[in-house]
Order: sequence, then C-alpha cells, then structure tokens
Amino acid sequence: MKLLREYIRHILLEGEIHPKIEAQLEKALKMGFTFSFSNFGEGGGGDLGGGTSIQIWVSDSEGNQVGELGARRWLATDGPCNFAAVISNQGVKASHGIGPLLYDMAFEIAEKKGVEGLGPDPREVSDDAKAVWDYYLNNRSDIEAKQRDFKEFPQTEDPDDDCAGQTALAKRFGTDKAYTGAIHHDPKTFGDPDEGWDEPTGYTPEFIEYYFDPKNSLSKTYHKKTSGTPILDRLSAVAKLSPTASRDMGMPQSREQIEKYLEDNPKKWPNKRGIKWEDRFKPESNLPIEDVVAMWQGPPAGTK
Repeated sequence: MKLLREYIRHILLEGEIHPKIEAQLEKALKMGFTFSFSNFGEGGGGDLGGGTSIQIWVSDSEGNQVGELGARRWLATDGPCNFAAVISNQGVKASHGIGPLLYDMAFEIAEKKGVEGLGPDPREVSDDAKAVWDYYLNNRSDIEAKQRDFKEFPQTEDPDDDCAGQTALAKRFGTDKAYTGAIHHDPKTFGDPDEGWDEPTGYTPEFIEYYFDPKNSLSKTYHKKTSGTPILDRLSAVAKLSPTASRDMGMPQSREQIEKYLEDNPKKWPNKRGIKWEDRFKPESNLPIEDVVAMWQGPPAGTK
C-alpha cells in the first residue's frame, strides 16, 4: 500500500481543486460515494455520429444512485457552441449538496474527451443550476466565460459561438416578449421538457440585449483556464472511481488501485463466463485478479 499512499499524497499536493469543490469531494468520500461515467464519442469508444456524450453517475455504499449529470456536444444539431458540451438529457440531479462537484468533474471529463468546456442547457435550467452558473461567472477566476450566439439568427460574424435553442432564457425573460414568432414542438425524447419547446422565428431587440448582457450567466459557455484532472485523479487514487471509467478516459489504474477498489466494492468483481445468476457473488465465481487487471488496464470500451 506504500505506493498508493505516495500517489494519494502526490494528488493532495499537486491537485488544484477549487476549495468549495474540495470540501464537497471530501464530504462525498467520507460518505462512501462511488463515481462512474460513460464513454461515448470523442476520446473513447462508441462514437455517436461525431458527437460526444458525458454521463456521470454517483452511488452510495449501498448502490443507491445519489447523483447524475448528463451533457452532450453534437455539432450538427447544437452548433459549435464555443466547442463546449451543453447540459442535456436529464440534466443534473444530486443529493447531499454535491451538484457543483459533478459540474467540475464534467469539466475534467470534457477535457479528456477533447471538448473545450461546458454550458447550461439551452432548453431548461432550474434555479439551483442557475446558481451554479452564476457562481462560475462571478466567483471562479479559474474559469473563463465565453458569450454564446444564436445559431438560428446569428448576431456575430464568428460561427464558432453559434448555439441552438434559447428556450430556457426565453422562459425567464418571458416567451411572449422574447420571440417575434415561434413554432411549437411536442416532446420527442425523454430528455425534452414535458411541455415541449418553441422554435423561434425571430427575436425581439429587448431579448437580444438581455441575451448578450455580460451579467447573464445562462448565455455563456465556461472553460477551464488550466489543464489537468485532479478530481478524477483523487477519486481514482482512493478507489472511488470505477476502474473501467478510468480506463476509458485513458487513465488506467494500477493493480494496487484495482485491488483496493474490489476490496471496497466486492460485488463489482467480474465473473467468469457461464456463472449462474444466483452464484454471481460467490468468491469462486470471480475472475482471477490477473484477468481483471488485464481487462481494466486494457483499451477503452468500444475500441478495436
């Protein structure tokens, strides 16, 4: 365990985690939470038509889900959007006050996937989520905010800032005051707002001014000023990050870390082939540790 202790010490000394996020991370670790995420799109297997999906899950020691974050980047539909991923699908759900921690984790995952930042959901934003974006805009000197533009009716010459969908801000401003006209769409996927959304046919001058207000946190994308993944490194070091998630991010864990993860999460031990469902948690059903290490240190899921 000496190497593991030295690695943890290195993370503590070298990691640059914002103090408020550090406090949430410490709380999550003390509560025994385990973190995992999917590996879709750039930076790993499962390419989805040139898009990138970021999905984070947090579970407590009994396997209950206590946190979730979903974001995506699809150039074809969302626009370049300053090359950031936007919160989407089911958005962000978290208990025990760890929501902001998930956002900072998403920044690190985005970096590993070749995505340049993170932005608010253009269709629906809760008051709790707005508070997080307000904090990024006004209190995080390590995060840079970039203005978004309308993909539908661009106001700037630069195409890289164009982003599709302005429903969330139109709701806050007042849809009848924001649009000169709109076409309504009913919800199509589970991530759509229950009431559907409106596709504008034009924006009022008042809404354009509101949208481009430098103080408007929801019309921006947010970008880390420094590189590095101190949160992911820390979670991996203390065996609270799924080894498959680490592998798929190109950060495979050491044998010692994998053994510690399995020690803390014995039900996560992969089974041999042909094991009956009722026997899956019996020690004799486990793959040999050498096979598990080889699998969890191998190429990312979905790669050939």
